[in-house]
Amino acid sequence: FRVRVATVRRMLELGKDDETLLGNFTPVELYEKIMEIVVSQQQKAQEIYRNIWSEMAKENIFMLDETQLSHEQGVFVRKYFNTKVLPNIIPIMLSKSMKFPYLRDKSVYLAVKLSKIKSPEKYAYALIRIPSRSVSRFLVLPEQGNKKYIIMVDDVIRFCLNDIFPIFNYDHFEAYTIKVTRDAELDIDDDISKSFMEKIELSLKKRKIGIPVRLIYDRDMPTDLLEFITKKMKLEGEEKTVAGGRYHNHKDFMNFPEIGKSRHYYQHLPPIPHKDLAPHQSILKKLRKKDILLHYPYQSFSHFIDLLREAAIDPKITEIGITIYRVSETSKVVNALLNAIRNGKKVTVVIELQARFDEEANIFWSNKLQEEGAYVINGIPGLKVHCKLAWIKRSEKNGFRNYAYIG
Repeated sequence: FRVRVATVRRMLELGKDDETLLGNFTPVELYEKIMEIVVSQQQKAQEIYRNIWSEMAKENIFMLDETQLSHEQGVFVRKYFNTKVLPNIIPIMLSKSMKFPYLRDKSVYLAVKLSKIKSPEKYAYALIRIPSRSVSRFLVLPEQGNKKYIIMVDDVIRFCLNDIFPIFNYDHFEAYTIKVTRDAELDIDDDISKSFMEKIELSLKKRKIGIPVRLIYDRDMPTDLLEFITKKMKLEGEEKTVAGGRYHNHKDFMNFPEIGKSRHYYQHLPPIPHKDLAPHQSILKKLRKKDILLHYPYQSFSHFIDLLREAAIDPKITEIGITIYRVSETSKVVNALLNAIRNGKKVTVVIELQARFDEEANIFWSNKLQEEGAYVINGIPGLKVHCKLAWIKRSEKNGFRNYAYIG
């Protein structure tokens, strides 16, 4: 949605109607077809979600919302909120006269309506960003007998809304989830006076304030609050808004607390070592006898790290070359390359600056490698280098021998 659909949205905005760009579809037809599929998939996902919780209940694992807490659970939740959650929350008050705040891409917000029960015509709006990076999205509540309970931090915040707005005289609070998807396609400048890296860096700055492509909102949100938000964000029109469920960012369920029984989990399968690569033995010596095939993730990636480590310290190795597409923040591959440079090896690295959503990390590593003395090629304009290649040059009896790693 952040890239492909964003491009179709751009065509819609520009009024492009060239069928050759999109096969047999015009931009309008393609966008309508995409939205039809997306809505269908959302409905299916919601149905699966409900079915999973029905199955969980049979195993005595329950998800509660803020309206289902017992008195004891409420005390526990409020204490957790005040010590862990509240310090990470700064609500933004909304008004017609103020500019609407910038909403981060991929973040989940609660749109809050504050009002008075006896005077419902007096109300205010606010936004709260759910601090899922600072605190867990899930809170495990104390067990009751053999029953286990979980509440999402979204509902922890809903339960404690009166603690967030104590200076106002409102006594009724409603909170509804919203999430914005922004255009994340990179617009690479064609200014010939700028380097490729400068163009990528400038494009990344523009991406952070990319125009909203889609607003997903809780379908139970009151009309007045929804209209206020869509008008302030200039997202009027059904084609830019999608009615969703109560919770978003279901990817957070990847970190769901392990409170089930052992039978609820897949068996952990650690990667196995390759039979030809025994520990504490030279991999290059093995490669001089035959090629070796590694199959990830079933076999250990550490064999490749061992190869780079050996190349970094072998006095007969003169050069190392490698392509890099995505690496972690604490990359063992880059660490091995840096140590190879410090050991006097000539290191050449092709870093793909256009690795989608890893551009900033790759720019960081590109600069780091260059500072240490590596020869870095920052991608090739017009191409995206995705292949995983490494090359090692070693001085041997009859001249130089080349060793290769091909992914």
